[in-house]
Amino acid sequence: MVEDGAFREDLLYRIQVATVVLPPLRARAGDVEPLAHHLLMAICKDSGRPAARLTSDALALLADYPWPGNVRQLRHVLESSLVLADGDRLDAADLTLPATRTTSSAGASGSFRDRVAEFERGLLVEAIEGAGGNKAAAGRALCLDENQIRYLCRKYEL
Repeated sequence: MVEDGAFREDLLYRIQVATVVLPPLRARAGDVEPLAHHLLMAICKDSGRPAARLTSDALALLADYPWPGNVRQLRHVLESSLVLADGDRLDAADLTLPATRTTSSAGASGSFRDRVAEFERGLLVEAIEGAGGNKAAAGRALCLDENQIRYLCRKYEL
């Protein structure tokens, strides 16, 4: 927006005190359980329901899910599951997890995440080479902000 003249550059530098790079939830499986507990407590409090709890099976299923919608999707799944659940306990069968997309090409090897990571890395390498090694320009070409391009370059060791 600064480049387009829609936001004052001096104001950007005044509010840009700290930059926090937070990987997506799918890359932080260990955070799913505490987040799920916290979100479930907040949902129950907001809706005036008695406190609910997640079984170990439900927590295992949540930890294994790829969360393409990050924390918002986790909250939505917990809200919709709680509405449909009987009682104050959510089991794996109570969770309303949407199906994840899979590729059905014959002979495809590697997990979905591995294949996506390989594709993502390839796009980054191609964009960086196309920008003459300029990562910021490659990020702009891919419609990524500075934090996203830095994170991805660190992730793929570029």
